[in-house]
Amino acid sequence: MIQEYLQKSTKKVLNTLELAVSELVKQKQNLLTPDFVLLALLSQPDSEAVKIIESISADPVDVTTQIRARIQKHYQLTTPNDATQIVGSQELTNLFQIAHEEAKKLGDEFIATGTLFLALFDSRTGHTAELLRTSGLRYKPALEALRNLRQGQSISSQDAETEADVLSKYTRDLTELARQGKLDPVIGREKEIHQIIQTLSRRKKNNPVLIGEAGVGKTVIVEHLAQRIADADVPDTLINKRLLALEMGEIIAGANMRGEFEQRLKSVRDAVIKAKGKVILFIDELHTVVGAGAAAGGLDAPSLLKTALAQGNLKVIGADTLNEYHRYIEADKALERRFHPVLVRAPSIEETIQILKGIAPRYEAHHQIQYQPKALEAAARLAERYLTDRQLPDKAVDLIDEAGSQKHIRLISIPHNIKVLEQKHQKLHRDKSEAFGVQDFARVASLQMEILKLEETLKSARESWQADRSKLDSLVSEEDIAEVVSAWTGIPVARMVESESQKLTRMEENLHRRIVGQNDAVSSVADAIRRNRAGIATPRRPIGSF
Repeated sequence: MIQEYLQKSTKKVLNTLELAVSELVKQKQNLLTPDFVLLALLSQPDSEAVKIIESISADPVDVTTQIRARIQKHYQLTTPNDATQIVGSQELTNLFQIAHEEAKKLGDEFIATGTLFLALFDSRTGHTAELLRTSGLRYKPALEALRNLRQGQSISSQDAETEADVLSKYTRDLTELARQGKLDPVIGREKEIHQIIQTLSRRKKNNPVLIGEAGVGKTVIVEHLAQRIADADVPDTLINKRLLALEMGEIIAGANMRGEFEQRLKSVRDAVIKAKGKVILFIDELHTVVGAGAAAGGLDAPSLLKTALAQGNLKVIGADTLNEYHRYIEADKALERRFHPVLVRAPSIEETIQILKGIAPRYEAHHQIQYQPKALEAAARLAERYLTDRQLPDKAVDLIDEAGSQKHIRLISIPHNIKVLEQKHQKLHRDKSEAFGVQDFARVASLQMEILKLEETLKSARESWQADRSKLDSLVSEEDIAEVVSAWTGIPVARMVESESQKLTRMEENLHRRIVGQNDAVSSVADAIRRNRAGIATPRRPIGSF
């Protein structure tokens, strides 16, 4: 009877049964029960059962440890049997029968580790149901967790779980992160998002590639698309799609030989293809995947992607810099034809300010501070003016992050006087221990009195510090932003904070500090600059000729 169900089980379930037999042999038993199946499920960190427990339990590690300990203790008290004559219990048959019913409810064609775990909650599987209940696990939350884990996907082949494992190992699910609220909000970028959606909806050449300088926000745009998919704020063609970001570090790690890297990439490609259009793969730094700069005999990844892209079986969103795209993607004409470029320009200063206002609450919560509106404006303007080697909005975001970190550290730093008292307190305790060791009890008593007095002083100092700390300004100001820029560039803070009108007004005064005896020349230069900044200079002519 059980053989019939095994033919309708995934390879992962068959592997679980092998592990269950191994557990049985370890315990010197010969009757295979659902207990050993549960132990086998818990021994696989990538099984749906473990993921369900992680989702519904406050302390999954503790729950797993408890279940293991109880089962092992139960069989330690049982008389050992001949493990060479293994037979399956009636409860084991019941387990697979119930798991088959659970699979049907979820629309699965095969029994998976998730449905096998759900079946363990049924009392017909023996005392495992009671064991799960006493561990704080319940059927309904487990079923809901499995549905959330599957995200509408069904088990339609024996390899389905293995393919899902490949995707969870080598990719990051952006749509799931969006549902959990773990992605930063994105302000603007509607034009680029519209272009991506339009490209993805095309019949051919439907793989957009975002092209722009590092730091302009290419990855953030893709995260915004994931958020819109999670919120169902997309056309019908993208509803219920999963947007997965390829983790190149995971694919390359430990792949010593060419074939190993390609096999991993091929397994990801095949898993995405078998999802039948339900998965969109995001590849950042696209040129690294298609073998950029590979020497003879290097990685031959393009051939793994070209056919699938040409047939329309694989949907990809790429991202790369303009130089890398020209150098590597356009060089391979067959590959280039599969992609539709979407140009991503750096936002203006005003757009950057709006972006900073949108993400500021996340940084305020992290650093436990607040940003003044002028600080956000200063971050955008100073970043554009002084950090010329980088792009907006990335450099402005780094500025507010650094300024917030500095402000938080200042707020929590322990004052020097308290540190001195703490050190003295520790020294007195050491002296007391030494005096006790030589049985100098008079000194012990004296030191104890000193310790008590010092503890009173320390308590008073701490209370005073806490009171002062509550009065400290937790607002990040324009000056705080300027300090960070000054630290990064070496430009004095005063020069950055001073307004342009003040600089123009005091131009002669500043020039006279360096130039002596050239009053007319200084006045002429200053007047010419002021005229130009006021917008009344003659077009197509120099600002001034002296």
